[in-house]
Amino acid sequence: MVSPEDLYILDVTEFSKDFYRMGNGKWPLFTDERARVDVPVSVQNGVEVVIANGNGFSAFDTIVPVMRQPGRKVWRIMKGAVIPSELVLVKDLRLNHTGHYMIAPATTMPLKKYLGALEELGMDRSRVQLIGEGDSDAR
Repeated sequence: MVSPEDLYILDVTEFSKDFYRMGNGKWPLFTDERARVDVPVSVQNGVEVVIANGNGFSAFDTIVPVMRQPGRKVWRIMKGAVIPSELVLVKDLRLNHTGHYMIAPATTMPLKKYLGALEELGMDRSRVQLIGEGDSDAR
C-alpha cells in the first residue's frame, strides 16, 4: 500500500480522461481478494470494513507495458464516466509512478459496500469497456 502522504485525492465526480486496468473477459476484476491487498481492511463489530486512506484499486491513464503482454484483458474506464459517490479518484504522487491512480473508498465503509460500488462501475458498459486486441488504444 502507498503511504497517505504520497497520495492526492482528486475533487472530481467523473473521470477526466480515460483510465485503464487489467481484468478478465467479463469485468475489470474488482474482487475482494484484490481489495485485501490494495486497501486496509479491519473488522469492526464483526463486519469487515475498508479504511479510507487513499489506497484502492489501481488504474492508469495510459496503457502500461504489462497490459500489452499477450492474453491480457484491458478495460477502459471512459472519460466522463460518473464516479459512484462511495468512491474517490486518487493520484499517486510517488516518483516514477506518473500516470498511476487508485479508485478508493470515499469513507471507511463495509468491504461489501466498497466492492458493490466498484461492481456498479465495472459492470456498466456505458462507463467501462473491454479493449479488443485490434483496438488502436491497445497498442
